[in-house]
Amino acid sequence: MTAGALFGTAWRMPFRHMGALLRSGALPLLIAIIASPPNYNVHVGNAALSLTNDDYSGWDILRFLISLPCIAAFAAAWIRLIVYLDEADMGGRPIALDWRTWQVTWAFLRLIFVVLGVLIVLCIIGFVAFGHYENGDLTFKIDFNVHGLAAIPFLLAVLVVLVVFAWFMLRLSMVIPAAAVGEQGFSLRASWQLTAPLHGRLLGAAILLGLAYGAITIGFVLLLAAMLAAFGLRGAFYGGLVPLYLLYVFGNTLWAGLLGAAYGTLAAVPTPNQHVANVFR
Repeated sequence: MTAGALFGTAWRMPFRHMGALLRSGALPLLIAIIASPPNYNVHVGNAALSLTNDDYSGWDILRFLISLPCIAAFAAAWIRLIVYLDEADMGGRPIALDWRTWQVTWAFLRLIFVVLGVLIVLCIIGFVAFGHYENGDLTFKIDFNVHGLAAIPFLLAVLVVLVVFAWFMLRLSMVIPAAAVGEQGFSLRASWQLTAPLHGRLLGAAILLGLAYGAITIGFVLLLAAMLAAFGLRGAFYGGLVPLYLLYVFGNTLWAGLLGAAYGTLAAVPTPNQHVANVFR
């Protein structure tokens, strides 16, 4: 399957199965966005309204952890639809907190731990390269200024790092669809090995999805600007909540669809009646 075909599968499925998307995603993703709202704010001059206060604490971590099972419940159901192409395999409940959902939640957490591990390694390398220890004090400082055309190589280097990191995480991300279809004991190493034949095309499809989602996000920002001009600060802020929620749902749908399409292409996926999980429907 080409990158375009992977992208096309993830893009078309929400429109072909709109009813299934509403049944499986409307409630769990609504709970998720309420529990852990995105950084959404509208401002005019010094006046602003925001869903978050930008002050992160332990409470924010707890809210994020509460949202994870809800996102996992939707992702598990949607991925099964992508893999089996049958809405009956999604399950009958809006939020199916069965063992497959908890497996997907654990898959999310494993990938989060990987990201944290990478950040810790980069911080250690940064402190070794740029840190300074003296008289019990550890300082870290980088002076780096670029201007004009000299900034282009720097921006390209940052872009390359981001693409490589995205490629790395995509190679590990098959733990999510494997958990969604009931595969037990599917490791990060197994995901890395499974994606070997398709890793370049998977990255290409992810870039296409990122560009498409970015274009939709720009459309959302332009819509907010128009609402701001027409209805003022409060009208734009509250009027933008529904489009924000739809953008959130569509984004989760696209990325779950991409993982499901890739996994369905790469893995010898057992048919649903081979899973004991069907008993929980």
